[in-house]
Amino acid sequence: MPVPLATGRMPVPLYWQDASSTCYWQDASSTLLAGCQFHSTGRMPVPLYWQDASSTLLAGCQFHTTNNKQQTTNNQQPTTNNKQQTTNNQQQTTNDQQPTTNNQQQTTMDTLDAVYQRRAVKHFDPEHQITAEEEQKLLEATIQAPTSFNIQHWRFVILRDPELRQKIRKELGNDQAQMTDASLLILFTADMKAWQKDPQRYWQNAPEAVAELLVGWMGPFHEGREWLQRDEAQRSIGMAMQTLMLTAKAMGYDSCPMIGFDIDKVAELVKLPEDHVMGPMVAIGKKVKDAWPKPGQLPLSELVVDNSFST
Repeated sequence: MPVPLATGRMPVPLYWQDASSTCYWQDASSTLLAGCQFHSTGRMPVPLYWQDASSTLLAGCQFHTTNNKQQTTNNQQPTTNNKQQTTNNQQQTTNDQQPTTNNQQQTTMDTLDAVYQRRAVKHFDPEHQITAEEEQKLLEATIQAPTSFNIQHWRFVILRDPELRQKIRKELGNDQAQMTDASLLILFTADMKAWQKDPQRYWQNAPEAVAELLVGWMGPFHEGREWLQRDEAQRSIGMAMQTLMLTAKAMGYDSCPMIGFDIDKVAELVKLPEDHVMGPMVAIGKKVKDAWPKPGQLPLSELVVDNSFST
């Protein structure tokens, strides 16, 4: 853990440690510096995303030392620095009074940890509620998943009605407890005809030549190939589901993908449009019981093929 110097300056990551206090910002554009705030002492800009950094986040950093000339200048202004130090101490006291909130905001997980720790959890706390902000964060992350031609086929049906969830569980879902007990239950569907519904909007921020090329390809690629349209929709669903489940794990939640329900009947309940396809559901919440140990992982030797299948 790095120990701050008496100056109390912000840490400089190791890949900046040999840089002078001016060289790595002297050519910065106004765009790069937008979102930074400057201390009244004239110190280096501190990006907003470092100002509340936890000690864990700062691990692996070291603090930038001042040169003698700068130190001499600082010593010539003890009154100003002392006033500023008092202000900083007051701010630190305020920050120390809210450790739980900051820690909650900084809670993250390494990607590989999320991949290996994600399990299909069956038992959730029915009393736990996911906040609106957390739900928004989950969904915003989910739509970062890739789709062919950037069509973004997915349509997420959030099943909020307790009576609807109970009906699905008891009558159409094999009495799976997670359908009612999880904090969030999302039915994944996709629009198979999204490729022909105002396709220019999928590339509206791209260079004009790129947008014209991709939008022009979209029609011939899908036209008359209904099997491909369905496959593409399901592929998009699968990638979005995994993105959602890994995001949930990174945020401290668990999940359970489910296909064990009457697909046709549930489609009727949610009034699925004719040009849409049904996918699985994903339950998200706080687990009250661990998943079973993994029942059997096949070795890579059975799963990986070099270049082609042998005949």
